[in-house]
Amino acid sequence: MKHWSRDHDECQNCHSSEHPHKGKGLCVPCYYRQYKRKPRPKLLTYEDGLQDAVYAVNSMLDEHDATCWLRDNTIYIQAAGKTAKKRVG
Repeated sequence: MKHWSRDHDECQNCHSSEHPHKGKGLCVPCYYRQYKRKPRPKLLTYEDGLQDAVYAVNSMLDEHDATCWLRDNTIYIQAAGKTAKKRVG
């Protein structure tokens, strides 16, 4: 019989073997939920659009109390009371 992981036949949280093992007896979704880490988003290219890039950056910045927005072809990133901007396009 093939084991789901070295020590377990299923996830110790959701009791499913549908998702692959990530660590500590947990599947990938349960592991990220428990440790509040998000899988890395896919890398975006310029062709994906600036709004998609801003959305992806914001999802990463949430845990650092920072934000990002786009206005008139300029991307703004605000963190620790400071704002950085970069003109694009």
